[in-house]
Amino acid sequence: IQPGSVEQVYFTTLQGKSTIKLDRKDDFLVDNTAYLSNPYKSKTDILIITNLDENNYVKAAMEASPHLNVEVRQPPTINPENLNHDVVIVNEINGELLVPGDFDLISRHVKKGSSIVIMGQKDLPAIDLSDLMPVTLGDLKEKDLICIQVINRFTKHLSGSECFTRSPYFELGNTNDTTVLAKTDDGEPVFVLNNHDDGKVFYYGVFDNESDFKGTSEYPIFWSELIGFLSNAEDLLNFNVKSGDLQSIPEQLLKTPSESITTSTIKFDETGFYSYSDKIIASNLINEKESNVGKTNILKSDTGILLEAGEEDTERDLNLDIFIIVFIGLLLLLELIILKRRGEA
Repeated sequence: IQPGSVEQVYFTTLQGKSTIKLDRKDDFLVDNTAYLSNPYKSKTDILIITNLDENNYVKAAMEASPHLNVEVRQPPTINPENLNHDVVIVNEINGELLVPGDFDLISRHVKKGSSIVIMGQKDLPAIDLSDLMPVTLGDLKEKDLICIQVINRFTKHLSGSECFTRSPYFELGNTNDTTVLAKTDDGEPVFVLNNHDDGKVFYYGVFDNESDFKGTSEYPIFWSELIGFLSNAEDLLNFNVKSGDLQSIPEQLLKTPSESITTSTIKFDETGFYSYSDKIIASNLINEKESNVGKTNILKSDTGILLEAGEEDTERDLNLDIFIIVFIGLLLLLELIILKRRGEA
């Protein structure tokens, strides 16, 4: 890395605690070590049920993530008796190839605590998905703007422009007991979330093959965060914080990088690992300007002179008040002496 330059380095986050260190010493050693906390298993198991071989954008997004273990099954060979996946994604399936009862078994799997994503396709109303659909499907409508209604973990990256794409969509019914996260510009639900006993069902009503969403940088981020949400994986940002942050917890024993204390407030005033109960949080100094000790003119003296890095301010402010007071005192003393001598004369 050249002096004054900034470069990004990508690597797979290991499970548990990780430490990354620079092998060079500078004038600010505290930020030469980065601490990472990742409490989750190495990969989340994903099953994609699809008959789409080419231009399968969600499959490509899933397979590009190093944190996902992706399996693809094509109807009629779904093998629903053998499911141990965290999330199932149904994408562009041929309903005529489905084996009766397959989605009944998938429904049982989801009810036990896993999740399923059902993606929009034009013949979806004719496909028997058992009791998995969280809504009823109505008429297919022409393209309209799709706009975020609820900002959460997986929609926050799409909320900057509110309406993030255009797509055909189905009119939906029976949405009263569901959570609607995105709607068309006309107010028709498009992203719908619902519970399925102990599991979750998410209806993704955007048609990827007729929408430009698939080609945006937000698309893989959306899917990564959606999978994290559906697999009940807490956001990794909650385990990796900036030094200086505060966090309230039930009063208990907290192990900091330097000591163990009983407290109800975590003050991340050190870099390193903080642990309580079964949770480990990494604290890092994440401030590029604060860490840059090699930058010219980063210090400012009290006299208003900008200093080069490493240069000490040898000038000092001279407080003249004390000299003025002493001088006035000497004048008064001299005047008293003169008056006394005049009196004696």
